[in-house]
Amino acid sequence: MLGRGFASALMSTPWSSQLESLAFGPRFVDYDSGYFAEPTRGAEGGADLAHFAHVQKLDVSRQRVRDEGLATIFEKLPRLRELSARGAEATSLASIAKSHGEPIVRLDLSINASGNPGAKLLFEAPRLRAVESLALDTCELLPTTLERIPEH
Repeated sequence: MLGRGFASALMSTPWSSQLESLAFGPRFVDYDSGYFAEPTRGAEGGADLAHFAHVQKLDVSRQRVRDEGLATIFEKLPRLRELSARGAEATSLASIAKSHGEPIVRLDLSINASGNPGAKLLFEAPRLRAVESLALDTCELLPTTLERIPEH
């Protein structure tokens, strides 16, 4: 678990700007007590990610980054190739479809209520052209999502 306080302290180290892998996911306890007592980055916690411009693998699972935080992640981390944002409280995936940078090869957006509109945006995302692993468990997808997959 790494909240904003730890991230701020981490940024003061001389070597942190060279990190290629970073995980902020808190420890999940159970479905009754959850994890919300632990500090999370929240939607505003993405602004300091520019410091970690070399990050290629990022885990912000259960960090409540929401749509605004995902947008910042894709904007500030063009080298990003692997993202796990499970349970990040994201409902729109528009930032992925609009983002530019290295191709995303692994993407886990499970446990986000993005639904069919979000899935359709993934079909259009240029950064997903080389995706090798895509996880969308519990994203409220309906069977109609797959009716019209664009051909590439």
